Amino acid sequence: MAKFTRPIAVLSVLLALAYVFHGQLLSKNASPTAFVPASRENATFFSLVRNSELPGMLQSIKSVEERFNNKYHYHWIFANNEPFTDDFKTAVAAMCSGTVEFSLIPPEYWDYPEWIDQKLAADVRRQMRRKGIKYGDNESYRHMCRFFSGLFYKLDALRPFRYYWRVEPNVEFRCNIAYDPFQVMRTQEKVYGFTLTPLELHTTVATLWNATQEYMRQYPDRVAANNNMAFLTDDDGESFNMCHFWSNFEIGDLDFFRSETYMHFFDYMDRKGGIFYERWGDAPLHTIAVSMLLPYTKLQYFAGTGYYHAPNLQCDGPNWLQEQNECICFAEDDFAWSSGSCLTKFFDIHQLERPEAAPTTPYAPIHKPSK
Repeated sequence: MAKFTRPIAVLSVLLALAYVFHGQLLSKNASPTAFVPASRENATFFSLVRNSELPGMLQSIKSVEERFNNKYHYHWIFANNEPFTDDFKTAVAAMCSGTVEFSLIPPEYWDYPEWIDQKLAADVRRQMRRKGIKYGDNESYRHMCRFFSGLFYKLDALRPFRYYWRVEPNVEFRCNIAYDPFQVMRTQEKVYGFTLTPLELHTTVATLWNATQEYMRQYPDRVAANNNMAFLTDDDGESFNMCHFWSNFEIGDLDFFRSETYMHFFDYMDRKGGIFYERWGDAPLHTIAVSMLLPYTKLQYFAGTGYYHAPNLQCDGPNWLQEQNECICFAEDDFAWSSGSCLTKFFDIHQLERPEAAPTTPYAPIHKPSK
C-alpha cells in the first residue's frame, strides 16, 4: 500500500487548491496525509518585530510552523530598527524549522524624509491624540507605515527572494494550510495575496483619495486595464469607500514592489506627506497600488487559512474542509464574509465564484463618506 501514499497526499493538496481557486471540488473524502514538497519556492517569511514583542512573535512562529512550515521549512527574516538581543535571536531560531536571518533596518529607513515639516507632523499627532484616533499620536507607527509602504523591499536580506509572506506578532492560523501559497503565487502568476478586507478609519486618510485621483489624472498610462479600482469606491470614484486588504497578512511578489511602476507610485504618494500629516497606512497604500497598477487577475484571495489577527478572524471553509484541516474556529465568528468586510464586493465586481461555504448575500455599502 505504500506506493499509494504520495498520490493520495497530492490529491489532498489539489483539493485544498481547488477550494482556494473557487472551482469544483474533486472529492470530500480525500486523505489528509502529510505532503512533503519536492522543492521550495524562492520565498521567505518576513516579520518586523521589536525585542519586547518576543512572546507574541513566538506565538506566531509556533502557529505558522504547526499549521504550515513544518512541511516546507521556509526561510524567515526578522527585521528591527534596533539590534536584536541575543535572547531574542536564540529563542526565535529555536522555534523556526527553516533558516533564520536578522536584519537591522538602516536609520534612513526609519526617519523623516527631508520634505516633511516635523513641527507640523508633531502638531497633527497631538490633534489626533485629543480626538482619540488609534495610533494617532504614535510617531514610530508612522515610520513603520512608511517602511512597509516603500522601503522594506530594499533590505539586503530580502534581495535574494522573489516572494515574501508577512507575519506579525500575536497572530494565529487556526487551520492547517495543506498547500503552498508561494507555489500558488508563482504557478498562477499572482502578485498579491490577501485574506481579510476590513474598512480603514476615515479619520486617518482624509486626503488619500484625492491624491490617488490626482495620480491617475497625471499618469493615465500607468493605470492597468481590467484593474481593481472599483473595489475602492461605491460611487463611481467620487469617494474612497475605505475598503482595503489588511496588510498584516500579505503574500507579495517582490519583483512588483521593486519595479519602477510601484516605486514611481510610492514616491508620488510619499511626497504628499499623508503618512506623517495624516496617518496613511501601508495597508491602504498597498491596496491602492495593486488595485490601480495591476489587472485584478493578479490578486489572490487565500480562503480557509483560519487566519486570526485581533479582532478579526477568517473561518470560511466548508465543514468537510474544516475537519480535514483540523480547524479550531467557528463559521459564525468569521469576519471575512461578514457585513463589516469588503470581500463580497471583491468577488461580486469581478464575478468570481465564491468559496463553497461563503454566504450568497451581495455586497452592501456601509461606509458613509464624511461631508
